[in-house]
Amino acid sequence: MERLLILVFSLKRADRQDFTEIAQEVQRLSPRTAIYIATPHDRYDDVPARWRELPTLTVGMGVNLGRFLPLKGALVHARAIPKLDQFARFRSTGITTPETERFKPGHTYDEARWGEFVILKPLSLGMTSSGSGVRLMRTRRLANIQGPAELASIVGSNAPVLVQSFIDTGENPTSWRILTLFGRPLFSMKFWSPLKRPPLTSDDPAIESAIVETKHPELKKKFGMEELRELTFRQDILDFASQVAKAFPNIPVQGIDIVEDLPTRTLHVLEINGGGNVWHISSPRSASTRKAGLTREKRIAQLGAWRIAAEGLIDATNRLAS
Repeated sequence: MERLLILVFSLKRADRQDFTEIAQEVQRLSPRTAIYIATPHDRYDDVPARWRELPTLTVGMGVNLGRFLPLKGALVHARAIPKLDQFARFRSTGITTPETERFKPGHTYDEARWGEFVILKPLSLGMTSSGSGVRLMRTRRLANIQGPAELASIVGSNAPVLVQSFIDTGENPTSWRILTLFGRPLFSMKFWSPLKRPPLTSDDPAIESAIVETKHPELKKKFGMEELRELTFRQDILDFASQVAKAFPNIPVQGIDIVEDLPTRTLHVLEINGGGNVWHISSPRSASTRKAGLTREKRIAQLGAWRIAAEGLIDATNRLAS
C-alpha cells in the first residue's frame, strides 16, 4: 500500500453501507490505496499499525472528526461558515449570489442596489433550514420597520435577520440542492412550491403573505413529498455547483443551494451547507423523500455517485496525503 485514506462518518447521519461501497470502489480503481472507515467516536489507535506510517488523508464525510484525532497526515472535514462570510467569499471569487447583509431597522435600502423586492430571513441556521420566517417584501417598505419588535412580528423570531435581494425563480418558487464531494456533484434534487406566488404587481399584504421558500413548513403540511421534490439535474447547474464548491476547498462535503433568476437566466448560489447533516443519500432527514420514491438507490444511480465519489477521493488522496 502507498497511501492511506480514512473516511469518518456519523452513524446518526448516514448509513455505513454508503462508505463501505465507496471504499470498495476506491480499492477497485486504486488498489494501492488503503482505506479505513471510522466514526467521530472511534480512536485513531484502532487504525492498523502497518498503515499508520503511510501518507494519509482523513476526510470527514459531512462531519467533524470528534475524538478521532489522526497523528499523521492532512485533515479535511465539515465546518460551518457564517452566511455573511459565505457572501463575502462568493463576491470575492466572482460567484453570482444575491446581495446580502444583516438587516438594520430604520435603515434606507436603495432599490438601485437591492432591486424592487427583497427577502427577509432569520440568520438562525435552525430557522432557515426549516424554511420558517422567510418573507418577501418591497424594498421601499423596509424603511417602515423601525425596531426589533416590529421585525420579530414579521419573521416570527427575535433572532438576527438577513436582508437579501429577491431572485425571481418564477410563479412557482423553485430551488436546487446539489450534494458535492471535493467539488464533484453526487446527486441533484429540485425543490419547488406547487402554490403560485402572487403576481409581483400585487398589493403589499399579498406580497408579504406569499410563500417563496421551497422548504416552508406549510407546503409540507399541504402536499406530499412527490409534489415538492424531484430527483433531476441540469448540467449547467451541476457545473455551477462545482464552481461554488471550490470557494471552500477544505470542506469536502457540501450541500449547495442554487436558484435561477428566470428573467435573466442567471444562476445564483444562496448558500453552502458545510457544517454537516447534508449527506442526504441515506440520512434520517431524507427519509420522507425516500418514502416518496426518491430512494437511496436512485440518488446513487442518478449521476453514478459512487464512482464520482471514488474518483474524487482518489484524486484528493494523491494530492493531499502527507
